[in-house]
Amino acid sequence: TSSGKSLAPVGAADRNGAIHLAWMDNSSGRFAILYSRWDKETWSEPRMVSDGATLAIFPSIVVDRSGVVHIAWMEEGDTDSDVYYSSLVNGIWSKPENISSMAGVSQRPQLVIDKLDVIHLVWFDN
Repeated sequence: TSSGKSLAPVGAADRNGAIHLAWMDNSSGRFAILYSRWDKETWSEPRMVSDGATLAIFPSIVVDRSGVVHIAWMEEGDTDSDVYYSSLVNGIWSKPENISSMAGVSQRPQLVIDKLDVIHLVWFDN
C-alpha cells in the first residue's frame, strides 16, 4: 500500500500469465514510476523505476516474448519534459534513459509490441 496518491495504472501480461503493473505514485513527495508483478498468487513489493530526481508521470508498459518488461514515462523538468525508458531483465532494472532528449515538451509516451516482437515507442512532441 502507498501513503501517497497512486494514479494512471497500466498493465501487461507475460506469456506465463503473470501481470506486470506500472503506475505513478507520490509517496516519496514527488511523483515517481513504480512497478509490481502479480505471479498468480501475490503482488511483489513495489519498486521505483524512475530515479526520483524529477516529476515522473504517465507510464506505458509492455512485456516481450522473452519476458523482458519495458516501461516508458514522461519526466517534467523546470523548462521542458522528456520521455524516459527502462527495462527489467533478470530482475534488474536498466538505468532510466532519456529517449526524446530535445528541447520542448515530449509527453504521453505509448509502447506497443508488434507480432514480430519488435517494440515501438511513440509520443507527442512540440
